[in-house]
Amino acid sequence: MRYKEYNVNKVLEQAIELFWQGGYNGCSINDLVELTGVNRFSLYHEFSNKEGILYRSLELYKERHCNKHLSMLFEEGNSKDILQNFYMSFLKKPAPYQGCYFIHIGTELADSDAKVKEALDQYL
Repeated sequence: MRYKEYNVNKVLEQAIELFWQGGYNGCSINDLVELTGVNRFSLYHEFSNKEGILYRSLELYKERHCNKHLSMLFEEGNSKDILQNFYMSFLKKPAPYQGCYFIHIGTELADSDAKVKEALDQYL
């Protein structure tokens, strides 16, 4: 048995970066291969296809970023301050990552991809 020579979550983080910069439709598997250094066969073996990478990247983003942001809404204090801190937390990331990956991908794909729409609806 051969062991993976790459970290799956690191590949997904790089995919998030690529999709965020170029949009999902603006990126190819070749772009992912070039950015991650993982060969095409390994990407297909791990994720099945480009859509599989997208769906897993949304799961990772939700796990690592959304829960932290959403927990801010349950803090004690002035509602106006809580909402302001919540929205401002999305802008504290360095460019080009300002905003929310779910909204970014949803804007591009929610009308044409049922799984993205479902993930976006669950997030919202």
